[in-house]
Amino acid sequence: MTTEDTNHKIRELEQINMILKDMMKKEKHLNSTSQNPIESRIKELESAGEISEELLKKLETKVTFSKDEISDMNDKLRNPLVPIIGYTDMLISGKFGNLEPEQLKKIEHVNNNAKLLSERLYKMLNEM
Repeated sequence: MTTEDTNHKIRELEQINMILKDMMKKEKHLNSTSQNPIESRIKELESAGEISEELLKKLETKVTFSKDEISDMNDKLRNPLVPIIGYTDMLISGKFGNLEPEQLKKIEHVNNNAKLLSERLYKMLNEM
């Protein structure tokens, strides 16, 4: 796989990140304006799940990489997750003060998703 292919995969992950950020903005808007935010949220999650599955399938295709390319991908994909997981762990533990229940729920959601993504990346990179 070439560096161009690697960069393409990184751009796809960046697109996933932008989609998730957009969904969070929509969720805030729905919570402030919608009479039934639960139904709207369910529809959004179903839509996001379909998009995520499609992008994940693209990323899971078997490709051969050199050891240097795998190491480079590891750094670019997993390193940003380390501070996300670390800081959300500290927020959950109350190191910076107690959170409101709704805040705690959202931080736990971010923490769980970051750990899940890290595990998937670890498995994917180790299979190469």
